[in-house]
Amino acid sequence: NGLLNYININTPIKKANTIHFLLESILEEYEKQLEERKIRVFKKLEKDLPETIIHDEQMKYILSSILQYAIFSTPPRGAIGFLTKSFQTSKPLTPQAMVFGEKDGRFVEIVVVFTGYQKGIEQVISSSPFSSGSMAPTKEEALHLLLLLVRELVQKNRGVMKCKATEKKPRTLISLTFPAERRRLVYYPPIST
Repeated sequence: NGLLNYININTPIKKANTIHFLLESILEEYEKQLEERKIRVFKKLEKDLPETIIHDEQMKYILSSILQYAIFSTPPRGAIGFLTKSFQTSKPLTPQAMVFGEKDGRFVEIVVVFTGYQKGIEQVISSSPFSSGSMAPTKEEALHLLLLLVRELVQKNRGVMKCKATEKKPRTLISLTFPAERRRLVYYPPIST
């Protein structure tokens, strides 16, 4: 039986809804913090969202970091919303896209919106994290460093990260856009013994 199990070939399963699966697992991981601060979570997820070219562990880190940032930035009894969608465009999103021949294609967008206003968030993703000059970063600078790390990872995976905050209605929006995977991806489930 051991030899038969060893040579048993698993049937590959088509990889689907990875971003939604990762998002659900991350929300479950931070459920206690969300409940303690009484933060509501809203989701509007596109059905049959295409896979992205980014590795699952890197996507998990990106989503987890943005959720951490949102939790710390959202006041108690606030709200965090997630939106996923896919779209096609005929113009490249970044100069890198031209290098990789992504002039026209399909893209996946993940939008995180939360109540709360972080001053200067738009400048954070295009500047140095420590502006105070001190060796010990403030809490706000540490949170901004988290966003800078996410930005670097997004850009290395040919993605685009945009941030927008409004002070009138204290609300912050973080948008991530990645090229969709053109190939059909499969994975092999673990062999059950």
